[in-house]
Parts: sequence; structure tokens; C-alpha cells
Amino acid sequence: MQTCSCNCHQIKKKQADPTALGIISFSISTFVLALLSLGIVTDNATVICGWGFFMGGLCQFSAGMWDYARGNSFGGCAFAVYGAFWFTTGINFLPVAGIEQSYTDGTYMKATGICTFAWVILNAIFSYSAWRTQPKTSFTTFFLLFLSLIFLSIAQIFGVSFCYKVGGIVQIMAAVVGLYVSTIILSTPETVHDEVTVVIDKV
Repeated sequence: MQTCSCNCHQIKKKQADPTALGIISFSISTFVLALLSLGIVTDNATVICGWGFFMGGLCQFSAGMWDYARGNSFGGCAFAVYGAFWFTTGINFLPVAGIEQSYTDGTYMKATGICTFAWVILNAIFSYSAWRTQPKTSFTTFFLLFLSLIFLSIAQIFGVSFCYKVGGIVQIMAAVVGLYVSTIILSTPETVHDEVTVVIDKV
């Protein structure tokens, strides 16, 4: 048995950057959530379910797993967590789940606001981490989302309808910055790296 050690079996494999997919998914799903916060999507909020499960959930979670494989702990954690957020949001708006109907005491929005406040804390962590390790545009995206969730949690817990509008506007700002970041990533050839994979043939 012999192992080929020459370079004739070396194959160049291109490894793409999944960050663009994650940020696009993040931005578009945030934009759709902003439409809900602004009251544009109110009559039938179940339209959020499809976005939640696929654009916000599946795409972001997949980008997170691929970022982990590339050794990007921040991107892997952030995208996976936000993917899980959108999976749960999709279920929350799914009529067959009956979550809102189960709150017979009328405390559904207050309970939702408490959950939203938990995401405020999480976004504070992501914002701080992005400030320390990521480009400032990425920090801006997380910080704007952090601010929007503060307003949304206030609106949901205390019933301040004006905060919905403010939160929705800030969410749109976060989505715009995120789309800008993803555009830069997609427009930069250096985001595609060449890796050498050695194929070992045993004779």
C-alpha cells in the first residue's frame, strides 16, 4: 500500500462566506417585523409565519452553522440565535398553535413583552461583542435592533402604542444598515477564499 504525496491530486476548493446570507435574512425579516410593528400588517399577521420559518429562521440558522464551520464564533452564535428567534416567532403567529388564544386572561401581550425584554438583554450582549470584535456597521445594526426591542417591549408590557411606531422605524433603520453591509460583502471578491484540499489515493 502506498500513499500518493505528490501535488498532482491537489484540488482547489472555494469556500464562500455565509455572512452575506445571514445578514440578508436578518435584514429582510427585520423589515417585515417592522411592518408589523408599524401596523401595516395587522389584519392577518399569519403572513409572518412563512418569513419566520424560512427567511428569518432557516436561512439564518444555516448561515450560523456554516459560520461555525469557518471558525467564526460571533457570526455562528448570532445567526443561529436569531434563526431560533424567528422559528419561535413563526410558531407564535401560527394559528394552529393557538398560543394567543390560550391566554384567556388577556395577558398575552404582557407575556410577549417579557419575552421581548429578554431579547433586549441578549441584544445588549451582541451589541457589546460587535463593538469589540466586528466592523462598526455590524455594531450599528445590532445596536439599532437593541433600541427597537426596548421600545417594543415597553409597548407590549405597558400598552404604549406610540412605542410600536418608534420601534418599527428603528427596525427599518437596522434593516437598511444590514442590507448595506450584505451588499458590501457580496460586492467584495475577497470574500471568496481558495482552500487546498488534498485528495489521498491509496494504491
